[in-house]
Amino acid sequence: MLVGWWLAGCLVITLTYRSSLISHLVVQGKSPEINSMEDLIERDGWSWGATEMSGAFKTFFKTSPNPAMQKVYKQMQVQVSPLEQTSTRQ
Repeated sequence: MLVGWWLAGCLVITLTYRSSLISHLVVQGKSPEINSMEDLIERDGWSWGATEMSGAFKTFFKTSPNPAMQKVYKQMQVQVSPLEQTSTRQ
């Protein structure tokens, strides 16, 4: 008897999860896709960044001949990673 109720509960949970997952995958989001750096720049209220700006990553954005890449580099914010925040607090 207990096993039957357990299986019924698992069936309900599984069906609920699957239907929710399918609906999220089928229904498109409200914002259009970002296909280029120009699309990223044109988004109002968006910000972007990296945890570290050094090496090839920095050189790529800084020396790119593409004006959109240069603009992304200028607006990029350097974020402190969560691991660095916890190590500095101790």
